[in-house]
Amino acid sequence: MFSGTLAAAIASALLFGLTFIGIVSLVLTMVGVRYPAHPAQIMARLTVGYGIAQIIAPVVAGELAELRGTFDDSLLLVGAIMGLGLLCLVAMERMAGRGSGRESA
Repeated sequence: MFSGTLAAAIASALLFGLTFIGIVSLVLTMVGVRYPAHPAQIMARLTVGYGIAQIIAPVVAGELAELRGTFDDSLLLVGAIMGLGLLCLVAMERMAGRGSGRESA
């Protein structure tokens, strides 16, 4: 978005990919810890959600790129969605901290 070089594109792809893997791993771990009685059901639902998003996202990105002539808006949209996901994780952690009576960091 800010640079058109190959090195910038590769670095961006690596950083985004690692972020995605990290978020998925953290969420699945949190589900296993928070719902030890039946984590498989919740993990399955999350996996289906990830799969649906991986089908829909390229379509949305392609349509935005077609309309605007660049993938910049798609990247901004993904960044905003990831930020929203981070806020949801923080809220979930705070709610869990209040429920267990412990301090949350």
